[in-house]
Amino acid sequence: MPFMGLLKRRPEDRQQVSVILKRQVPIRFDEKASSWLGGLPMMPELVKWPRDVVGAPLHFVAQISCADLPADLWNGQGPRTGWLLFFIESIKFEDEAGSDLVRVLHITKLGPEREPPDDMPTVRHTMSDYIDYAKPNIRPGVPKLWRKWPIDLVTQTYGMDGDDEGFVPPSVSGEDLYSAPVSKRGFYGRNNFGIERPLTWRGALYYLEGVMRDLNASDFKRNFVGLSGLLGAPEADQNEFNEELRQRIEANPACADRDVGWGPRVGVVTEKIKSELRAERSKGWMKRSYVALDKKLARHEHWLAAYQADIDAGLNTLEDKVLKRLEEKAKDQLKLIEETNETRAYLDELFASYPGADGEQKFNAEIKAMGEAHLAWGEEMAARAKSCLKNVRSKNLDDPISTTDWQSIREQFSEAKSVFWLKAESRVLAKVERGLSTDLHLPMAIREDLLDLYTRDANGLQALSQEQRDAFEHRLRYIEENLPHRIGGHANPVQGGTMPGHQLVIQLATDKPMGWMWGDVGAIYVMMKPKDLKSMRFKNLYATLEGH
Repeated sequence: MPFMGLLKRRPEDRQQVSVILKRQVPIRFDEKASSWLGGLPMMPELVKWPRDVVGAPLHFVAQISCADLPADLWNGQGPRTGWLLFFIESIKFEDEAGSDLVRVLHITKLGPEREPPDDMPTVRHTMSDYIDYAKPNIRPGVPKLWRKWPIDLVTQTYGMDGDDEGFVPPSVSGEDLYSAPVSKRGFYGRNNFGIERPLTWRGALYYLEGVMRDLNASDFKRNFVGLSGLLGAPEADQNEFNEELRQRIEANPACADRDVGWGPRVGVVTEKIKSELRAERSKGWMKRSYVALDKKLARHEHWLAAYQADIDAGLNTLEDKVLKRLEEKAKDQLKLIEETNETRAYLDELFASYPGADGEQKFNAEIKAMGEAHLAWGEEMAARAKSCLKNVRSKNLDDPISTTDWQSIREQFSEAKSVFWLKAESRVLAKVERGLSTDLHLPMAIREDLLDLYTRDANGLQALSQEQRDAFEHRLRYIEENLPHRIGGHANPVQGGTMPGHQLVIQLATDKPMGWMWGDVGAIYVMMKPKDLKSMRFKNLYATLEGH
């Protein structure tokens, strides 16, 4: 298939050939795929599934029909019969890119689709928040490998008149490849395509996976405290706290340690000082709340007086726009003074419920008890989610989920609420009632569910309107800027470039529909020496990952 965006070549230019791996949009299910990304490899039963040097199974990423490769690819070298199978240890590759984490197999006969080994972890980078791509993790019900996507091999021919080193091939865009409308952002963002819920039980499982992650006990507590939930007395004057903390750290000799490994040691000491200071300031915080308000009120009154003085002095001399700006600043200070007085009235009413010498102590105990009750509520929600997840996994995950069944799942979390005290920037603290923010997981669940359905068969998205399907396909045609999947020719480097003296074997780019997020929107490059390519010995590989 010719590439539409060809550069005009001068006679003296050296002709170069590369192959762009174009995901089919729409997928032609009436044709048997000869090349594809993701899915399962079709290799003879006697061929062992590749593993790295410590025995971890590599992850299958692509199968390419060599008969469909142009004759002049790789300067006519490499195989033109059989199939090339590409495997990558994608979990380790994020931090340890190297040739031992990549395997290229050349097979001459097809075998049945090979299921991955039992110890294969789940690998979908765009679900990394839910499956944790940083370490091996098997999630029941979540496919272990990436969805299968048939591809077309698009020949890109271009000329170059300089050295190979530093040369970048002509740019490639989704518009060039598909000659059809393409979304400018692809699947970035939280668009749910007008769909309010997952369409299958597997989509419901994706949703619950996200909920379960939020309800992990350590994460739930960390997020609670990080979002200003209180497990003890609030800090009435954060600036004063920070200054006192700074002085104590500077006065502690242990914090001046700069020997090898000083960071963790100083961190431990700093946390100890911080905890001690918090404990000290948990007493008398109600009184300090008023002191902090008085400081704030004094600042606002000072600036109000200063602005008003400038206005009075400049009534007959200043330009109208300058006077107007001063009047706006004065109004802002008046508003802040009013808000500060409202906070004082709020605290007067709040603290009146905790009178006497032991009032603050009782208030502290209530804050702590409600915070701990919220954490216990989180454990209850986790148990509920676990039970719900078990029920979902008992279903045929490819079956449609009814509106009633989905509502039953949602109501278990959307209607549950917990009451606790929250650190409030403007009012010191406030009692709030809140539920779980589970809606954050819906866009991911819906996206992954729709992609699974789209790549399963031609009727996968019949539940969507034509307008919704069109919008979905607009996003499917998106490719990262000048970063297509390609075989041969020159790479599209994100940072440095390819290895001198090596030929590009394959370039795999970040691709959200595939579930690939290499580094920070980067690409994986696999290369080898021309002499090895000529002899079709796919053993001495050089592989690297580059991200932004």
